[in-house]
Amino acid sequence: MPLHKRIKFLIEYAFFTLGAGVLRVLPWSASIALGRALGRAASYLVWKRFNLTTDNISRAFPSKTRAEVLDIARKSWENIGVTAAECAHAASMNREELLGICAVSNSAEFEKHIATGRGAIVHLAHLANWEIAGLGVHAKYGNVAAVARRIRNPYVDAWMERARQHSGMQIISHKNPFFSCAKWLKKGRILGILMDQNMPYGEVFLPFFGRMASTTPLTALLALKTGLPIFPVRISRENGKIVANFEDPIYPEEGYSDETVYRLIQQLNARIEAWVRQNPHDWLWAHNRWKREGQAPLAAEPAGAR
Repeated sequence: MPLHKRIKFLIEYAFFTLGAGVLRVLPWSASIALGRALGRAASYLVWKRFNLTTDNISRAFPSKTRAEVLDIARKSWENIGVTAAECAHAASMNREELLGICAVSNSAEFEKHIATGRGAIVHLAHLANWEIAGLGVHAKYGNVAAVARRIRNPYVDAWMERARQHSGMQIISHKNPFFSCAKWLKKGRILGILMDQNMPYGEVFLPFFGRMASTTPLTALLALKTGLPIFPVRISRENGKIVANFEDPIYPEEGYSDETVYRLIQQLNARIEAWVRQNPHDWLWAHNRWKREGQAPLAAEPAGAR
């Protein structure tokens, strides 16, 4: 790593750890309030990213007024700040403390399935606090792994990985994860996959809020190859808690083909869009979800699912 880049990363890491330390030492309610204020302040300071946020929202909801778009955008950024505060505290929480801030609901079918000893695929999105939801599910059931992207700053990435693994939850790198994920599921364990971010490579493009978005086929591929059901989990904030709400399982079609993969990805993508429409201020609109939109005409739809 070049020296100038190392210095830049170390400076970023110093500010990151300072911020996380301040949020962690404050009482829970004060930390949440500060996180919300910092998130809102950042929406004014990081104006290019905030412009992307409002553009994404206005194109997803063309009937909304400018005031409504701005309200969703500001609250989305506030959610980022609150999420940071919650994660700062969660980094040192034990199992009981995690279950005190995260509730699991409507999980009877999920519990019945994992009681058979078979693996389970959990379908998630970047809603509310997805990190706490994952930690909460692991605290309740154990044997959870999540597919996660590496953070560009290696020092911050290492901090995040330590925080995630403090509870015992495992992390699988998003780079060529299929075989690692399949092996994990074969052991009868739980795998969480978030599929609502831009895929920097690949040729699977599907409509998301009316715009073509590069989408990971991993969840669908694993379900069709293993025959395991997918358990969609809608994450929300309710009565001061993060709630992981299990929905009815999605069973893959019999027979693997490009067409069955593509249909299942469409179904999963549509489920995420429905969640976001329900609570738009909870989603990560600042992410450039449609970054590769212009490349979509180059991809053949079913063939891209390979």
